[in-house]
Amino acid sequence: MCTLVNLNLARFLNILIVTALVNKARSASSKFNFKTCFVMWIAGLRGAMAYALAIESRSEFGKVGSEAGHVILVVTLTYALFTILGVSTFLYPIMKKCEVMNAPAASSDEEPEEIDIVQE
Repeated sequence: MCTLVNLNLARFLNILIVTALVNKARSASSKFNFKTCFVMWIAGLRGAMAYALAIESRSEFGKVGSEAGHVILVVTLTYALFTILGVSTFLYPIMKKCEVMNAPAASSDEEPEEIDIVQE
């Protein structure tokens, strides 16, 4: 349980720090607000990098005869499965509550704008 708390805390702090740095380069109208950061924390990537690191650690720890790499891989896969199946179930209501939704797409009745491509 402590691992899950630490992983979520680290992910939340990572989101806050990175968005604070990114916001310094964005205009006032396009900055990320706290609600958007919260949704990014909940909806963040569910383990592609963590899985790659866990596979690598299993290989590296296996070279020295340790089972720690296997434990890391199992914990990583369990956490990814929990976040994919558990947290993703509640993602849409959270996005609605935080008002972090894309604007509706243009209706299909409207003709798309034509783009002129100039070839030289």
